[in-house]
Amino acid sequence: MYVAGDAEIVSAPQAGPPKRLTYYDGDCELSTSRIVHVVENAADAKFRNLLVELLPALGDSSRGPAPRLALGNVKVGKRFSDERVSAFLLQLENESGAEVTGPAAVASPYDDPIELTQPQGVPRELQQFTDLAWIGPGARGMLSNRTRHRARAVVIAVGRL
Repeated sequence: MYVAGDAEIVSAPQAGPPKRLTYYDGDCELSTSRIVHVVENAADAKFRNLLVELLPALGDSSRGPAPRLALGNVKVGKRFSDERVSAFLLQLENESGAEVTGPAAVASPYDDPIELTQPQGVPRELQQFTDLAWIGPGARGMLSNRTRHRARAVVIAVGRL
């Protein structure tokens, strides 16, 4: 899970007492499988999080390299990493680009317009929190910021190192 923005929630698992949890922008965590719970937003701000479910077939996939600068000025910050998944926050200055290798999920949870171009594909704009894209195993995509201001994107890279 990647949390976009500060948040305070109450997580009520099916088996156990509810817990009040505080998250800060960019927090990441890996939870065990089969968690059944209800989440209530305990703050005035929206609770925005990206959830990626790691399926058993993941063991057959190899993770690509970390996102890397392709053009302009890009900062790549690793927010979380373990043997099965890594989460990166990319900050792209105007007219910048970064190459991402799959398998990876790409999102714009901060509502910054980001363009994703993949070989044999039509460029796709990711601008709203609900805009998500998948880059398949071994495939490459280019994330570009064509605006005049800094844009942020999140990349969740999955597979074994």
